[in-house]
Amino acid sequence: MARVTGIPLAVGMSQVIDGSARGPGVHPPEAVIDADRFFESLDIALGRTGQAPLYLLEREPMD
Repeated sequence: MARVTGIPLAVGMSQVIDGSARGPGVHPPEAVIDADRFFESLDIALGRTGQAPLYLLEREPMD
């Protein structure tokens, strides 16, 4: 279960702790967490190197 819940939580919280994911108000995670940095850190934490990504990141154009 740690790989499914605890590790992603810790990786996301690292951005909150270092101040890069803070902003006034209440926001969904995708609005404040840097997705590219999150998934790069997650790959490192899971020991994934040189493999195809396990995820596909899609973004809607912002107005």
